[in-house]
Amino acid sequence: MEFINTACAKQPNGHYSQATLISNTLYISEQLPDTAASVEKKDMAKEVERQTRSVLNNTLALTQAAGGTLQSIALVRFYSTDVKYWPILDQTFADFMGEHKPARAVICVASIKQDFWVMAEAIAEITMPTAEESCDGYHLCG
Repeated sequence: MEFINTACAKQPNGHYSQATLISNTLYISEQLPDTAASVEKKDMAKEVERQTRSVLNNTLALTQAAGGTLQSIALVRFYSTDVKYWPILDQTFADFMGEHKPARAVICVASIKQDFWVMAEAIAEITMPTAEESCDGYHLCG
C-alpha cells in the first residue's frame, strides 16, 4: 500500500491521504474544488462548471502522480447538492474526458463542506510497465 499526495491537487482538510495505491488500483479521496479564482455564485452555470472542472483536474493530477493517465480513470463518483446541476456536470465531464468514458455516478446530497456544490471521488487503474518497457525491469527509460 502506498499513500499518494501531490501539491498539484487540493490538500486534504483532515486526517487522510489524497489517494491510496493498492496493487494497481488507485483510490482517490474526495476532491473538493479549489477556492481560488471562483466566479460569483450568482452565475450558477459557470460556478458548477468551474467546480466540476476543478475536481476533475485534481483527480487527474492524483492519477498522474501515481503514474497513470486520463485513460487510467475507471470510475468517477460525483456528489452534488442539486439534481438541476446534472446537465452542466455531465457536459463538463464529457468535455474533460473526451473519448474516454469511465463509469460514473452522480449522487445528490444535502450539503458539501465549505458550501461547495460539487465534489468527487474516483478509482483508477495504474498499469506498471513491463520489463520490455523499462530499462532494468523497474525504472522507465528517460
